[in-house]
Amino acid sequence: MQCPELIKLLEELAPPAAAAAWDNSGIQVIGGKQDIRRVAVALDPSESTIDRALAFQADFVLCHHPLWFEPVFPNKDTPCSRILRKLMQADAWLYSAHTSLDGRPDGPVRWLARELELSAVCLLEPAENSGPYGFGFCGDLPAKREFNDFIALLAAKTGANRVNLCGPRPARVGRVACCPGSGSGLWAAAAALGADLLVTGDVKYHTALETEVCILDVGHFCLEEEMMRRFAADLQMRLAGVEVKFFEAADPIAPYYPKGA
Repeated sequence: MQCPELIKLLEELAPPAAAAAWDNSGIQVIGGKQDIRRVAVALDPSESTIDRALAFQADFVLCHHPLWFEPVFPNKDTPCSRILRKLMQADAWLYSAHTSLDGRPDGPVRWLARELELSAVCLLEPAENSGPYGFGFCGDLPAKREFNDFIALLAAKTGANRVNLCGPRPARVGRVACCPGSGSGLWAAAAALGADLLVTGDVKYHTALETEVCILDVGHFCLEEEMMRRFAADLQMRLAGVEVKFFEAADPIAPYYPKGA
């Protein structure tokens, strides 16, 4: 597949119009290779991931998170400058489908809605002046569950090794809102849609103080790692003659329990 064809497909599946204004979705590093035979997919463009992708001889690396949000001059020995050097030496492309993928409601960002079998699913935060795009979702469980039962279900579906809670805990859960990544600020939108709780990946201290809806923080990593795994599988079905490989990573945040605690 020729590179312009691949980028055209990516922009159909992760539309630039869906991206947030502050984001840096799209091409991160322009490569020289035009005939794309191997595509590496990962959550983050970390140095270890780029090393593994290039060992796979990837012509094109697709990550969710961008290499940077604002350009950084490569005048120091940093992970970013080393990543740039390695990609350029390999003549490989680096592309970010970040909020452009998050903002497409019928895409892999809703994998948890499908796993929880939510019905009547709607956008949590519709994007202004951008038609069908927006962030997060809200929907109804097949049947109401006791709070602790829902926590167990959520942990099983996401593989979360921890769940941080804040806000008032509902006795039963019937309507669920979710925004992968840093979505805790959408608690008011979740409340307006009648959600019993909001599932997300990051909660700030002051948000935890202010929220009037229960927020379940299962970790940024587990929600978006699975999203990219499914995006890679979708791409493999669409890209005839191209090998697509998903590169797993480890959660950079891990629970630690001091002795005696």
